Amino acid sequence: MLRKKIASTAGLIAVLLGTISGEAMRPRGEGEDLRFSPVSVLVDEIEYRIVGDEAKVCGYRRGKRNVSVSSCVFVPAYGRCCFVTGIAENCFRYTSVKDIVIPGTVQILGSSCFEGCKSLTSVSFETDSQLRRIEVRAFHRSSLKSITIPRNVLSFLNLLI
Repeated sequence: MLRKKIASTAGLIAVLLGTISGEAMRPRGEGEDLRFSPVSVLVDEIEYRIVGDEAKVCGYRRGKRNVSVSSCVFVPAYGRCCFVTGIAENCFRYTSVKDIVIPGTVQILGSSCFEGCKSLTSVSFETDSQLRRIEVRAFHRSSLKSITIPRNVLSFLNLLI
């Protein structure tokens, strides 16, 4: 629990210190409504795509093997945090991720998001998980032997482990 809190805090501090991708640093245009302009933010080797008031994990820089996804990402261009609500399709596909902690704010695991992760041994969901949907082949060809699906999941399409 403490390690998870430290990882989330470290991620937020990294963003506050300026480890932001160039797209998020672009100047605001006159009359531009940033709520509908996609922005990318990089925190602890994980790329988050911000659209509106929500963030989605959309990339991974293949560095760390133990990954903790942040539940909220601070976006300087917006001046506020955006909740992470999903993990995009193919996001961690064929990476060396070993353990991952998915925050309670995530509602969707995209198709093939962990496909081919041969080192994947543990997927943990926070106790207050809002996960509703697991897309096709989310864990296909991974090393995951078992997973405890949160109670809130309404659908999982062709869940292959």
